[in-house]
Amino acid sequence: MEAIPAIDIRFLRVDYGDFVAVDDLTLKVPHGEVFGLVGPNGAGKTSTFKVLATLLEPTYGEVILSGVDVLEDIETARPCPPT
Repeated sequence: MEAIPAIDIRFLRVDYGDFVAVDDLTLKVPHGEVFGLVGPNGAGKTSTFKVLATLLEPTYGEVILSGVDVLEDIETARPCPPT
């Protein structure tokens, strides 16, 4: 049986009007792994992390944090409680 990943992104897409910031991103990051996104300005790094932090709703796709679907249960998925 495969362990539940810390981050499970499937077919993520983030649009800002006609501009596509993230297009079809799929990745899994296991618990305990060091992870980073590297790329040029405008590559979608900040948009991806905003979705992971529950600050931005994706245009399309699934984002699951430790088994919790961000779009279905945003409060449980949030990394830290709001202050």
